[in-house]
Amino acid sequence: LQLKRIFEALANCGALIRHETWQVRLAVADLCGHILQHCDVALASSMPAVISILVGYLNDESEQVASLSSDCLQRFRDTSINDAFSPQSTATDAERTATMGITSLLQESMLKLVASLPREIRELNDADKAHSLQLLAGYMSLLGPNLQVSLASPVNLRRIVDMLVQVFELDCRDIVLVAEKTGTETWGLEETLQALSKESLHACPFQPTFRHFHDERIVVAARKVIKLLAQYGDCQLFADAILALFGRSWLVTEAAAFVL
Repeated sequence: LQLKRIFEALANCGALIRHETWQVRLAVADLCGHILQHCDVALASSMPAVISILVGYLNDESEQVASLSSDCLQRFRDTSINDAFSPQSTATDAERTATMGITSLLQESMLKLVASLPREIRELNDADKAHSLQLLAGYMSLLGPNLQVSLASPVNLRRIVDMLVQVFELDCRDIVLVAEKTGTETWGLEETLQALSKESLHACPFQPTFRHFHDERIVVAARKVIKLLAQYGDCQLFADAILALFGRSWLVTEAAAFVL
């Protein structure tokens, strides 16, 4: 009971989990590894949080922290019993979690994160947004080919695509202002192209500005998520789900085109 309270306090302390000193993060990863190896039944209800911390450390800037976290997850994967329960089971949530394999835990945690990301992208600071997307990429990377099981559901695929479109929503306020001030609605395509020389286009390459963030780490993490979806999922289904968003609104279409 005391260990459970200690871990719950740790899991709720984001500053400690993402401490700037790598030795502190290494100690947290080591504790999580011990819990996975020796307390998976006693602390069954804490397993999703334990795995979430370790997955978040997979892309840690410290090689030692990332390596230890990867080893802990691999050992748990090798010793866990995958999907050792049936939908008709009358076991408690804690008992069911104890028998769930790492694949099921990762899938469940990934889908919960996908559902919460649209809100987080609007409300959290850029550092936390980048962490959430890195965590999502970590879940997908660990699932590997098993990611197809989640993507096979049209509902899950649509939620993931909707989440990515909201992440990459472009900030087009400047474009609207320029259009209003220059009266570009009276310009034809030929006049507009003539006004832009080749030199100015090369000197000012397109730099998208996103509505909900400005940190490049978020773009990098989101692109990694897209690459993993393309690597382990069905690219045709993924593209079709994105194309289905075209025409909803010009903002959604812009973001969907960027994702595509």
